[in-house]
Amino acid sequence: MNVVVPQSMSYNWGRRRNRLQVLASITTEPVANNKNHLGWILRAQILYDMNRLTEAVASYDQALSINPRSLIALENKGLMCELLQDLDQALVCYDNFLSLNPNYAPVWYRRSVIKLRRDDISGCIFDLKQVIKLDKNAVNLVKKRS
Repeated sequence: MNVVVPQSMSYNWGRRRNRLQVLASITTEPVANNKNHLGWILRAQILYDMNRLTEAVASYDQALSINPRSLIALENKGLMCELLQDLDQALVCYDNFLSLNPNYAPVWYRRSVIKLRRDDISGCIFDLKQVIKLDKNAVNLVKKRS
């Protein structure tokens, strides 16, 4: 799975020591005082890179408490929840994302995968039809995977 990193928030994903230094630097004043949702997103992405998924979800929750309409936080929290096998919470994230932006095929696709895993075939088919409607190349991608 790919975590979405905003261009303005990318950093050198180098050695573990560097990641820890960046993590320490963004858990100080601005982030700790809940003033910057992007800082919480960056923190979550570093935690994901360090395979600390539960903490990453908590950081996305902090970002969403500041900006509940953050599409990056909603999508990435959904991905983290999937990795943690919390499919109910992943669906909530994806549903919230799609209520804000129903024209984003990758989230429709992620939602269809969860529905398939839950044996909700009709829901899966509905979501995949949305993917195909939004992204004509999706049909080619499915053919390549088959």
